[in-house]
Amino acid sequence: MYKHYYISFNGSDFSEIYPAGSPICDYNQVEGTRIWREELEKIKLLRVNNATVFDTLESYFTDKTKFDTELEIEIYTGLRATGTIYFKGLFSISDSALDPELKTFEIKPRVNDDYYDIFEKFDRQYLVGWQSPFGSLITQRIGYSISTALSSSWTNGPITTGALATGFDTFIGVGGSIATAISSGPFAEATHILTTIGTGDIVVLEVTAKGESINFTFDIIDTSADSITSEGEKTLDSTGTLAWTSAARNTTPSILMSSQAGTTEDLAFNVRIVQAANDHLLSAGLLMDFLEDFLTDALGMYLTGYASNVVSTFLNNDALPTGAPSTVSTFMTANAAGNYVTGTTDNDLNTTLIGQLFRWFADNNTDAYKLSFKEITEQIRDILQVYWFIDADGKVRFEHEKYFVAWVTDSTPITVPATGEVDKRLLKYEKSQIASIEQFSWPQSANTDFIGKDILYNNFETTNNTKSYSMS
Repeated sequence: MYKHYYISFNGSDFSEIYPAGSPICDYNQVEGTRIWREELEKIKLLRVNNATVFDTLESYFTDKTKFDTELEIEIYTGLRATGTIYFKGLFSISDSALDPELKTFEIKPRVNDDYYDIFEKFDRQYLVGWQSPFGSLITQRIGYSISTALSSSWTNGPITTGALATGFDTFIGVGGSIATAISSGPFAEATHILTTIGTGDIVVLEVTAKGESINFTFDIIDTSADSITSEGEKTLDSTGTLAWTSAARNTTPSILMSSQAGTTEDLAFNVRIVQAANDHLLSAGLLMDFLEDFLTDALGMYLTGYASNVVSTFLNNDALPTGAPSTVSTFMTANAAGNYVTGTTDNDLNTTLIGQLFRWFADNNTDAYKLSFKEITEQIRDILQVYWFIDADGKVRFEHEKYFVAWVTDSTPITVPATGEVDKRLLKYEKSQIASIEQFSWPQSANTDFIGKDILYNNFETTNNTKSYSMS
């Protein structure tokens, strides 16, 4: 069916255009990925066939405010109202070429598919690392760290009876925000329970605000009020960061906050737990969190549509998408916590993944550095043979090469004729064997009565080929 071409200058109203020739649309694989995208040849418009559209494009070409305005191209098999979409693309004047003398305009559209937004920023670099502007990434530094939610529950007073300290005379605090803490002395304390801390874990307490007040002392203690850390009590007289290393596993640790006589106001802090180097049970999930942050954070690619939509069955045992390969689906249905590549029933990737997290987010004071989504996905590909794509449910998905091989296995094979059958099915004219002139001769041709005349075939389909026949 005949194809129809349309252009829109405002994203809603489309005008039909009439290109010179019929541009061809091909599918090409994006280098280093398992993604195939459409690519359209240049569209050439002649003013004689597209006067109104041509004049508008020409005016855009000389208007600096229109230089990067995105215009839309759509191609349909049939009419736009009733036909089938063949290609959707975007272009700007910067993608075009104008010949004002010959009155021609060439357009090179970029395909407007599900991948468009990501590939527009694919090579753009953003800051990552310990001092990166990604607030959410700073809370995912190595081990990797877990932001610890502080509830509103503070206990004003010693955690054990018979302690020398007392509670604060006035204590108004919710989680990591202490509005007022007044002590008449000589010593007051309050506690807040934390989540389980493992041996070798690092507890980081970051004081982000502190009004005019006396110094405060912090520690991480058990139910007997003994420190469970290697360092013990630490005192802070201004904003800053404190850290402790846990000497033993504890399921009911608490923050101990204490001070001498005086008043503290507007104290704010947060707490995170950095898992020990030999405890990596959450590293796959943390890797997925980082990838999601990179795609969606305002200081990153800022593609908010992918919030909660960055997944991986191979890395993180996320649910499979619609249309997943049958062999992978069968295995994961029977082994929801398994690894479809190794065939193990428990996914054992975390130890491998933590090494990559260490590379990206070393827990130190080194400066932030830049990475692009292309560079990140290339590193994941090279280390784990994992490729990204957008699945049938519209999620950015990271899966192992085996996933794509299984997809091919599921596909309908194309039957290719055997070598000996190909020519038998192909019909064509052998023009070299078609005569343009035929000449006949007889044995009696010495007699002028038997000299034949040439037969001429004035058919442009024939070649300059003379055939001679002897009638003996």
